[in-house]
Amino acid sequence: ATPEILAAVRGGLLRSQAVAGTSALASDPEGRALGESDKDRREHAWVVDGICRALAPWGAARASQAQIARAGEVQHLVSEVSLSLPRGVSVIDAAARLHPTAALCGEPRASAARWIGEVERIDRGWYAGPLGWCSPVGDGVVAVAIRSLLMNARRTGTCPRSSTTRRATRSRTRSRITGRVVEDCLMNAD
Repeated sequence: ATPEILAAVRGGLLRSQAVAGTSALASDPEGRALGESDKDRREHAWVVDGICRALAPWGAARASQAQIARAGEVQHLVSEVSLSLPRGVSVIDAAARLHPTAALCGEPRASAARWIGEVERIDRGWYAGPLGWCSPVGDGVVAVAIRSLLMNARRTGTCPRSSTTRRATRSRTRSRITGRVVEDCLMNAD
């Protein structure tokens, strides 16, 4: 499951989470290396900036300082982004404006999405689809379903490819959840 809330709206207040920068909990239990990593902090800033730019037509969003949040065997840099929405803007409107974030697609979003479509040689399938609910008045929560697990008789896997260390950590997490060994579909594609 993803720890990332793409959009949560309640009573006209939007909350989103910028989640970018990840390290294995086992190798950095206090999160110091993650918090001090220039690369991870830059990536995190791109995601925060992308969320704030996407929301700019509705006003100036506020973002918190990045904090370390644990999720299973990994930890992430997370910032809360909030904005008072104009009347009539729903959680679905907010999710449509925010998805995909820079963490999923890259920056600038339009050219990054085009590049991915031209260069990537895999079908992303269910990777990174928004998942949530919306009330009749437009309140609700939409999460980023970054990783999905598709199981069948031949193989179990997720897409797309990630670094070897992250893939191994995620594989252990999936194995604990499903009670069986799972393989990355890109490592074992026919």
